[in-house]
Amino acid sequence: MQRLQRTMLAASTDNQQLAAKSRQAGQIGLLEQLIVNRQALDAERDLIEALADYHTTRIELENAAGWSQEGTAR
Repeated sequence: MQRLQRTMLAASTDNQQLAAKSRQAGQIGLLEQLIVNRQALDAERDLIEALADYHTTRIELENAAGWSQEGTAR
């Protein structure tokens, strides 16, 4: 999950920055920049969903194993 966070967020940020520079230079239009921004938001949403699935699965496995969650800080 950490690797996914690092790679996705870094690539998404880079793409947005490059799109903004390209727009300022007149190489792409507003529509293209909006598409890049939308793709970045979609990637962030996918990452959040993956994190939620990861934590849900972890909790279900810990409960199935009988591990108590009371009094533990994670």
